[in-house]
Amino acid sequence: MSKQIEKVSKAKVYGKTDFRYWKNRIFKNTYTRGGAKHELASYSVKIQHRGRRESFNLSYSNKELAAKKAVEIYVLVLSEGFENACEKYKSKNEKIISPTVGEFIRTFEENHSLSRTTLVSYVGKFRRLVSEIMGLNDDSSKFHSGKGSVIYRDKVDQVLLAKITPQKVNAWKQKFLNGCQSEEEKRGRKVTINSIIRNSKSLFSPKALMFVASDIGGNRFITAKNGREGSELKGRLSVPFNPFEGIQFERVGKKKYDSAREGMNAELIFISARNELAEEFPEQYKIFLLAITAGLRRKEIDWLKWKDIDFGEREISVSPSKDYSLKNNESEGRVPIDKNTSDIFLNYRSLSKSEYVISSARSDSLPREVSDYRCSSHYSKLINWLRGKGVTARQPLHTLRKEAISLVARKQGIHVASAFARHSDIRITTDVYAEQRVRAEVDTTALLGGEIHQNKKAS
Repeated sequence: MSKQIEKVSKAKVYGKTDFRYWKNRIFKNTYTRGGAKHELASYSVKIQHRGRRESFNLSYSNKELAAKKAVEIYVLVLSEGFENACEKYKSKNEKIISPTVGEFIRTFEENHSLSRTTLVSYVGKFRRLVSEIMGLNDDSSKFHSGKGSVIYRDKVDQVLLAKITPQKVNAWKQKFLNGCQSEEEKRGRKVTINSIIRNSKSLFSPKALMFVASDIGGNRFITAKNGREGSELKGRLSVPFNPFEGIQFERVGKKKYDSAREGMNAELIFISARNELAEEFPEQYKIFLLAITAGLRRKEIDWLKWKDIDFGEREISVSPSKDYSLKNNESEGRVPIDKNTSDIFLNYRSLSKSEYVISSARSDSLPREVSDYRCSSHYSKLINWLRGKGVTARQPLHTLRKEAISLVARKQGIHVASAFARHSDIRITTDVYAEQRVRAEVDTTALLGGEIHQNKKAS
């Protein structure tokens, strides 16, 4: 019996430098306006190389001509990279339909006027949110300092912006809160949620999107506060929607500073610092003093120069510089220090060879990342020392600042403490920083003219 052999035809496989490869991969973008879906006349293509993906408008409605142009772009990407390909084939005014997270972030970075610190915070929190929504956060490569972290970030950047919907953001919030073992843990997670939402949401504010978006869900105008049509958007990304529309912050009660809870015995720690750090570890001792006597923040300590200390007036000048920006406008000011502290720093200045108050091997160069510090090694050692003295707070160095503000509030009142802390609002000082150590009570005996006291004597 003869066997019948069935012939299987194999589809021809074309290489990426053959226009026929791209004929089945090019597409026509769509957009929605007035509730109706519209298709663009010309074809587009998405090209991916080394973890980066970019969209290109091919400018042809003829499929064969569009595919041939896709080959040209692909070859240029291979030989010269995306930057040159974008420069040649992308108009700066070209509208990008269905942008990726990476395209959105890069366009935002090109049009922002934020400080480097703020930008890194906004973008970093948004990438974290995207990775956790899309299930990419389990990739251990994100913790690698080299190629691994770059690959992980590229995976996040390839996610389409349209996939980050308000419904998914809200579901992420609920999932993040699941499994808390205590109210304290739940509170901590709520704080984290609010931080991620607040930073990420800032990328999608009307002001932020003005030169980034061409439209938001088909609407080319920003809605003014009075509900009327506002300014026309001037960007080139078609943003499908605001992923944070309707998303609420978690309610978190204010957690007032409590020195006992955080293991801060100021008198004991102050004496121990003088005895154990002053001579053997002077840089750590200077950091300790600047935090607990002047209430300086870590970044303010990091870049403080000797010229910023007025020893005649016994004041430290805190102001922005080319090296760093302040937390806010109210952070700028002059902070008084007592004579003892002034004398200690005057002695240290006579021994110093650096222009900075805290000497460091990295004095002459900026940190590689904004989250890094010029004196990071000194901070780590001081934190370990504070832990050894019983400080249990999550941020021991910041607890020194809290203690300084609390000490001023106790002796000189909340208004003086708020000015000392350089807070933008006295409620910040009242709600969080100033610990109530003096018992406050109404003396009813005095109000009753001593009647209670007399009754007790009669009985």
